[in-house]
Amino acid sequence: MSEVELKISEMREATDRFRRTGQLIDMSMQRIRVLIAPILPQMDTLLQSEYHSNAVHMDELMLLLREFSDKLENAGDEIQGALNKPDDGLLASRDRLTPHFGGGSVFTPVNGYDGMRQTALNNNSDVVIPESAEQAVDINIFVSDNNRHLYDRLIENQVQLSSHEQQLTDLIEHRQTLGEDLDALRNRMVSYDSSLNVDSVPRVQVLSSDINVIDYQIVDTRATIEQLETDINTITTRLQLVAPLAEADLTAIGVLETGQTAEVVVNNTYGCVNHVVTRVPIPMEMARDAHMWDDMAERYTQYGIRVGDVPLEGAIISMETDHSYADDINGHLMYIERIDEDGGVWITDNYHPDEAVLLSDLTDELDGENIHYLYLPWHTKA
Repeated sequence: MSEVELKISEMREATDRFRRTGQLIDMSMQRIRVLIAPILPQMDTLLQSEYHSNAVHMDELMLLLREFSDKLENAGDEIQGALNKPDDGLLASRDRLTPHFGGGSVFTPVNGYDGMRQTALNNNSDVVIPESAEQAVDINIFVSDNNRHLYDRLIENQVQLSSHEQQLTDLIEHRQTLGEDLDALRNRMVSYDSSLNVDSVPRVQVLSSDINVIDYQIVDTRATIEQLETDINTITTRLQLVAPLAEADLTAIGVLETGQTAEVVVNNTYGCVNHVVTRVPIPMEMARDAHMWDDMAERYTQYGIRVGDVPLEGAIISMETDHSYADDINGHLMYIERIDEDGGVWITDNYHPDEAVLLSDLTDELDGENIHYLYLPWHTKA
């Protein structure tokens, strides 16, 4: 093995160590949050603030370790690739292969939420993320005020799930102990008197009764765990729809949550676009013809806007020019005011600005390639 190959091997070992350390920090912080969540409201303000600050510092360390590990791994891959192409020349590729650890995302707290709401600074908006790249949706990276109650419910369910899982473990262990005691008791009694009806012995009856009670408790606890898991999966799925894209600029999103559409945009738009920009804070780059909004969302990833096919309260509907209800030149925009219990979608637009109407009363084309739902992470309700 050459000296360069030896160094590459050491880089890969270091990468693994950094990555494992980051994972351990992440797992530890998740466990700490579960344990602290029930008692956090009882803490005094100063202690809460200290907890939030320390939790954020640990999150920063985990994220920096993850970023450093990725860059170190990429550097090792590129050096190995250069070695496999000797004709290119390693020295000629030196600048290209040198790992740069600056200019990434540095996370600092902004109105911290359990140390989990963060702001990304110095994001490079020119980085192109391949559409085929599978990225996990981090629902903890930003939680808007509109979704705080849902996120709180998720944390509460996770705490309860952890508690019930431990309860189930304890019940099963206790049931096993009682079962062993009952079997031992039966065997002893039969060995003393093989004709004895052991089921009539009070101690046997008590143990059998206790085991029956525990069996019922195990069934109930498992049912509760199943329901909590269902609720957690449902809430997580909903929050994933409105969570910012991984490459989003959380500083910009935070400004939009507490701000409003720029006056120049309001004064220079009309029709359905003007209705939307006056109804909800919209970044200037989005203010294009209605049919272009889904394209703008995918282009300006710094705003973290996801595009989907599920109507949500506070989402923007973007209709293509071929949509049956839309203008055949500009398309059409609508704002979703609410979703009723039956799934009815109530919208406003420039034709119905003051009173919401059912989308299904206006068009039968509620899904398909000509209609898209835009989820604004600073506003849309999961």
